[in-house]
Amino acid sequence: MSRAAAATTSGQPERWKYWRIDAAGLCVCAAMTAGIYVIGVRALLHHVEQTRSHRRELADLKERDTQLTTSIQSLRSQLATVRAEIEKLPLNLESAQQINQRIARLTDLAVETGLEINDIQPGAPVSKPRFAIIPIQLSGMGDYRSCAKFLRDMRQVFPDSGVATFDLRGNPADPKSPAVYTFGIIWHVEPLRVPGSPAMADKAVAGVAE
Repeated sequence: MSRAAAATTSGQPERWKYWRIDAAGLCVCAAMTAGIYVIGVRALLHHVEQTRSHRRELADLKERDTQLTTSIQSLRSQLATVRAEIEKLPLNLESAQQINQRIARLTDLAVETGLEINDIQPGAPVSKPRFAIIPIQLSGMGDYRSCAKFLRDMRQVFPDSGVATFDLRGNPADPKSPAVYTFGIIWHVEPLRVPGSPAMADKAVAGVAE
């Protein structure tokens, strides 16, 4: 065998060894590239899904905001309508200074409906933004029919007044005796314009009632 042939034969295993190393390196690089690609694609897909989810949440929030805005506008419109209807009501509130006259008129009405009055007392006024309330407690004796007539006539004669509480108790020991009644009447009056603190306003109204 010539020297050239021997050199060629002896170099083939050496080149084959390096080729296998190169192939293994290529496989490792390919695997790493594929892994990096898969991880990157997954991260990208996850980011895309999160973005879509955030967009859906944002759309839901915008829809809720639109619904709330519409509801608020509707409520405001209803409130304005109610206020306009209240303004149109033919109800003129009297002054709290006329408490004596109101008590006298309530007394006359109670007597006309067949009630016997034991006591009638105004309470401390309660201020509201557009009006004030003066509670009046009326108590005495009478039957159920007279009490019902008083309530019905009071709503017609005094549309600015209402009944907050009502109590009617009979005497079990003497069923024929008149029952004892108590009315908690609420009188709506003009806003209090007494200067000073609310306590001064209470004293001023109480002083008129005395």
